[in-house]
Amino acid sequence: MQRGLGWLAGLRDPGGQRPSIEPAARVAVLRAAFSSLMTDTAFAMAVEDTLGARLNPSVGEEMTEFVDRALNTPHETVSEVKAILGLDG
Repeated sequence: MQRGLGWLAGLRDPGGQRPSIEPAARVAVLRAAFSSLMTDTAFAMAVEDTLGARLNPSVGEEMTEFVDRALNTPHETVSEVKAILGLDG
């Protein structure tokens, strides 16, 4: 969990800018491929066997909304999370 939150805390660069957005067509292709992979039973079983955890993926617009909320997290909150996780050094 710490690693995941650390990654989330690092999404914003020092200037507070968001990463560049890919063209819509590329996003559509990547979303379709990811959704296909996440619904592949053999892949899900391999993940469960390897990691001992079941997949519960977010896809498409749900993931976009999550990332948008994460990228719009107030700087003060990001700083506080970094301090709690020991990533403020």
